[in-house]
Amino acid sequence: MSDRFVRQIDPRPNDEVVTPKRISDYASTANIILVGDPGAGKSHLFEELAQAAKTNVQSARTFLNMPSGAAGATLFIDALDERRAGRSDQAVIDLIVQKLFSVNAARVRLACREHDWLGGTDLAAFHPYFVQSGGHVMLALEPLTELEQRDILKKTGVTDPQQFIKEAERRGLSEFLINPQNLIMLAEVVLKKAWPATRRELLEDTTVILLKEHNLARVRSRSGKYTVNEVRPPASAACALRLISDVEGISLAEAEIDPLYPSYRTIPFAKPNLTLASLGRRAFRALGNEAVDYSHRVRAEYAAACWLAQQIRDGLPLSRVQALIGVDGVPAPELRGMHAWLAVLLPDFSNAIIDADPFGILIYSDPDSLGLTQRVRLLQALSRLAAADPYFRPEEHAPAAINALCRSDMAPHLEKILQDAGSPFGIKLLILEALGSAPPLPGLQKEVVAVVAKPAAPFRIKGSSDARGCAPRPTGCQGCGENLPWPW
Repeated sequence: MSDRFVRQIDPRPNDEVVTPKRISDYASTANIILVGDPGAGKSHLFEELAQAAKTNVQSARTFLNMPSGAAGATLFIDALDERRAGRSDQAVIDLIVQKLFSVNAARVRLACREHDWLGGTDLAAFHPYFVQSGGHVMLALEPLTELEQRDILKKTGVTDPQQFIKEAERRGLSEFLINPQNLIMLAEVVLKKAWPATRRELLEDTTVILLKEHNLARVRSRSGKYTVNEVRPPASAACALRLISDVEGISLAEAEIDPLYPSYRTIPFAKPNLTLASLGRRAFRALGNEAVDYSHRVRAEYAAACWLAQQIRDGLPLSRVQALIGVDGVPAPELRGMHAWLAVLLPDFSNAIIDADPFGILIYSDPDSLGLTQRVRLLQALSRLAAADPYFRPEEHAPAAINALCRSDMAPHLEKILQDAGSPFGIKLLILEALGSAPPLPGLQKEVVAVVAKPAAPFRIKGSSDARGCAPRPTGCQGCGENLPWPW
């Protein structure tokens, strides 16, 4: 069983530098909240822990809809972010807390995307239950260690994991090594095709691989004869409907039996035989009871966005889509990933999409695939967001995608913000963290030194940290762990 490293976020340890520990070190803890990036391995880790505890993982939706299990068991509740209706909506959290009081569980484990966990607000909602049931810890999944990377690569079929890692680093794809889902996708694409240049290319290649029928016996059968181009539209439409609708999966039965698992025949965007064939490909996983669901949410979000983008190009108004998936143009938390990819896939509509959720674009899609005009718009939208909400970043470590803001063509725009005394603290901090992990931009060194060395600069500007606890380097240090030499 994997025993991933985690970092304790709450209660905050007394140590000045938080030392990661193994998840097994918290096995006796009564209640655990596990957060992490999309594809970080939360669900996989929960599945293994639940299997060891001789129980099952439930989604938040299933937990609320199904009868209570036996008292004294360990509860694993996954995908908390997928059940919330909106960032200001605490109704779902309240319902979960109410049911927790009634089930009398021995231990509770909750999982949520880190960017969609509402920090103190959500903790306050769970607080009455945690106080009564033995306290809690909130843990964040750490990036994969090199040993964990090599182990995953071996299981994926890579014969020389160490050489694979070196080649990925040489190509500037280190970001894909620290996240299990990204690493698995990268390995599959490289083994079957070639090295991808961007995250969008990686997901595109993975989508094609998972929708291709590799079983020769099935290829000769009725459902396996369809090509990737034939099954991709209905598969993507199914992903979009699954993400937007309040359902658990899609039934392969001819008629609907359970409203949580509508029949594939209710999907109106393709012929039923094509839809059924698409649901049998590796992009979907079996749930039992003749039902399927997407194999992983990150891939489903990209596929769903591709289908929605085509509908918009064919004439469906973007405003209709935004009204369907959010409020006042802002996407609901569980749909931010799908919404974020629309900015990449629809450059002609990107301004409105970027303005609606700029931080979502940064963390859920592929900013490297945006053109210069779009990246400048993203930087401007992030600056406005930082001015309106200084606490717009719930996570403690900067997302890896911030490097996209620090390409050489962005230097004049970054310099303008750094020199502007009126620029929000949050955007300056984000830029400094990006510069600390991106390749050096020598032309900005003087501006960075001026911002950080300024006596009146806020403490977090002087001592801001990346995920490894290393202060951002104006000279491009890649996480050496040394402190900045300027006065505190």
